[in-house]
Amino acid sequence: LLVDNISELITDNSWIQGQIGIIQKILKNPLTLRTLKEAERILTEVLFKQSQLKAGLIQSQTATAELLANFVNNLANFSDNTSSYHDTMSDYAQQISKITDPSELNKVLSSVMQQTQEMQNAAKKTADNLKQAQINVQKANKKIEQLELELSKSSKEITHDQLTGILNLNGFNAVFTEEIKTAKQSLTPLCVGIFSIDNLKATQQLYGENIAEDIFKHLCNVCQQNCLRPQDNIARIDVRNFAIIFPNAEVEE
Repeated sequence: LLVDNISELITDNSWIQGQIGIIQKILKNPLTLRTLKEAERILTEVLFKQSQLKAGLIQSQTATAELLANFVNNLANFSDNTSSYHDTMSDYAQQISKITDPSELNKVLSSVMQQTQEMQNAAKKTADNLKQAQINVQKANKKIEQLELELSKSSKEITHDQLTGILNLNGFNAVFTEEIKTAKQSLTPLCVGIFSIDNLKATQQLYGENIAEDIFKHLCNVCQQNCLRPQDNIARIDVRNFAIIFPNAEVEE
């Protein structure tokens, strides 16, 4: 119940959902040393990949925060420049109102033009900086989204086939290695069955390209629901090749 409640509370972090799902799957069956070892192996692999992705995520978020800080500073500097320009123009206006000599007027107007040009240059520089900051923030946000997407998938894609949800070749190798150790330690038999889907290309030509995916999914569902024991593991080790690990089982069984 505790694990189920945690799963219900988690909404955003789908990468945590993947780990909770592993624990839920384990708790549905009787606890054995084998299932606990499998959970430890999977969660250890997930933790390693998540630590890598999380580090990249934090770096991207930090970069975004720095860019936003620069954005605020640019706005503050622009505001200061605007205020200074306004004060300068007010001073020039007062000077112009008191000038009687045309030559003096030309000097003030020249200064006004220079200050105006400097203000325009400062405004353009600020606008360019803000535009570049916006581009950098967009790039950082895109990277964050990509990292979060990878993080959300990491709980399953390391050892599981994404189409069927069963073990992939990496998962098969890891589970098979552990089962061999367990069999040797407990002096119990261990069997592996390998089978493949024949005439797949002809079936696709007859029923369409997507029929293969439906066949794979249906096959895995039937095996898991009707053919396998809780301790058995089915894996997709190639495009059309599958393997089933039967712990503590003789060939005759």
